Amino acid sequence: MVVSVVDGGPASGTLQESDHVVGVNGTVVPVGGDVIHAIDGQTVRTGEDLASYPVTQTEPGDTVELTGLRDGGRKTVTVSECPEPGTT
Repeated sequence: MVVSVVDGGPASGTLQESDHVVGVNGTVVPVGGDVIHAIDGQTVRTGEDLASYPVTQTEPGDTVELTGLRDGGRKTVTVSECPEPGTT
C-alpha cells in the first residue's frame, strides 16, 4: 500500500497515496492508496521486495514499471528513479 508520496519526487502525480485511516481492532490502518503487486514484472510480496528492487536491479535515472490495484482495478504506471546525486 502506498501510504505517502514525496511532493516533487518521481512518484508524485503518478502513484495514489492513502487518503484516510480506519481503526481495525484498535490499530490505525491507512487505506485508499495504490497497492503495488509487481515491479518490472517481478512479484512484490513484502515492502522489502519493493524497497530492494531499485537498489539491486536498477541504476539512478532508470524507469520502472509498477503494477498494482487502484480503485478496484488493475493499474500500471511508469516511474523514473531518482537521478544520482549531483547529476542534475
